[in-house]
Amino acid sequence: MAFPTGMSGFSAKSGLRPETTSEDIFSASKDGDELYCREWIMNPDNDINITDQHGFTPLHYACMYGYPNIIEAFFVRGAKTDIVNMGGDSLLHVASQHGKYDMVVKILRSNPDVNLANEHGNTPLHYASFWNYIGICEMLVKNGALIVMSNKYGDTPLSKARPRLRKKLEALAAEFDQSLVIVPHKKVRPMRKNDYLDFKQRQAEVEKSQVTMSIKIGQGSYGETWKGSWSGHTVVVKKLKTKGDVFRSTLRENFHHEYTRLRIFNHDNILPLIGVIIEPQVHTIGIYMKLGSLYYILHDIESEIKVNLEEGIKFCRDICHGMAHLHSLDPLIKHFDLNPHHVFVDEDLTAKLDLPHTRFSFMDNDKVFKPSWMAPELLQHRPEDFDKKAADMYSFAIILWEVSTGKIPFADLSPMHAGTKIARDNARPVIPSFVNHHLQRIIDICWNADPNKRPRFEKIQPILDKLEVS
Repeated sequence: MAFPTGMSGFSAKSGLRPETTSEDIFSASKDGDELYCREWIMNPDNDINITDQHGFTPLHYACMYGYPNIIEAFFVRGAKTDIVNMGGDSLLHVASQHGKYDMVVKILRSNPDVNLANEHGNTPLHYASFWNYIGICEMLVKNGALIVMSNKYGDTPLSKARPRLRKKLEALAAEFDQSLVIVPHKKVRPMRKNDYLDFKQRQAEVEKSQVTMSIKIGQGSYGETWKGSWSGHTVVVKKLKTKGDVFRSTLRENFHHEYTRLRIFNHDNILPLIGVIIEPQVHTIGIYMKLGSLYYILHDIESEIKVNLEEGIKFCRDICHGMAHLHSLDPLIKHFDLNPHHVFVDEDLTAKLDLPHTRFSFMDNDKVFKPSWMAPELLQHRPEDFDKKAADMYSFAIILWEVSTGKIPFADLSPMHAGTKIARDNARPVIPSFVNHHLQRIIDICWNADPNKRPRFEKIQPILDKLEVS
């Protein structure tokens, strides 16, 4: 089918959904095979943001063909919603081009760039306007899409609209106070590269001879932490203690299952465990973060990052998104303790949960570290006797307090005394009066004395996303 006359840079709509029987994630996303997609997504070895030769992800195809349940499954598991194909098309581009109104509504909930231009300079509204999808046009404009943004050929959504839609767009421009002065063409954002793809494609088990441990940067109850290199990348290597330094077959089997679940490469706010050394002693390998932990950034005078409240809340949003993903996993990763020592910050100032800090079953998990961030019930009961999700929300509340005040919780107490006061007296840090009243309310809700009344992370996400603290 030829390009429509006078519509340079626009490709024609696809025809009927292709017939396919090959059982792979791309064809399953095109065919609407929800069961296959869900099983594939649940496998931690699969890259949820995998792309084909054209840069399309499975989520692109699910949006293109209109399968809301598959899209929701990808969203819940942390698939990137801002990824673009090799032509610069976002999820919103393909859903708008193919007239999938419900998909557009669902995608808009993730707050995408509605004016993102592809390689031709076309925004999602260009496509919806050209194909006369009036409902989609209205929804896009209500979410900030520009009616007169020019593509690289000088076409705007308004100039390519049919008469009825043109009147509608002009009315929307007046309603939302949009100028009809043409907005120049925007350059295309380059396709985002998955920085961990190289690690994702490698085997997790590594020979010790392949890893160089150059600088010892920490010593703790569970072992030593080293800065090193592996396969040309700077990494963090944790040399872990085992009980009696014996790693029996049963422990090895459990460990293999546990570390495999920590190779989560599909979420922007999670640092995966990228490799392990098993012999002669257990080591875990993670991504090295130059800026350090959130605790270091917040409280160490030598940190090169000085955090204001707005930036601190942004870190909390990142943590919230990462924790919502971890809590969507079944079974739950039970031994990742949420505190600022286990959150690291990338050079683009994105906070990431560091999964190599997860404790394994062969470790002594009865000991308590960093009690100032732990929920009372966690300090009082065995793991099977409390709600881990509610306990994590308490820890998140302490971090919110921390970024709001710039202080260390229970800084005047030793860890043992802090843990005792929290467990015995249900103590909380005092919220100063200068803390934003919206933040005060969120903190109070999140560290509620009754764990059953604390919200889940997926409920807090939209509240934090809309929170203004300036």
